Amino acid sequence: MGKEETGKVDMARWLHEQIGPAYDALKAAAGRAVNADQVRARLTDVAQAVELAAASMRA
Repeated sequence: MGKEETGKVDMARWLHEQIGPAYDALKAAAGRAVNADQVRARLTDVAQAVELAAASMRA
């Protein structure tokens, strides 16, 4: 099996095993979805908390 074919098989497996179930879960509970701005805000909060924890460990 060549590199390109292996990549296609890996992509198909990823879609089937990861993306399909995630899509199904989202469709079943659409109210749990978050938009990109909400994700960015949460990541910013987590990054700030990590930075504060690291700073307190250095002090």
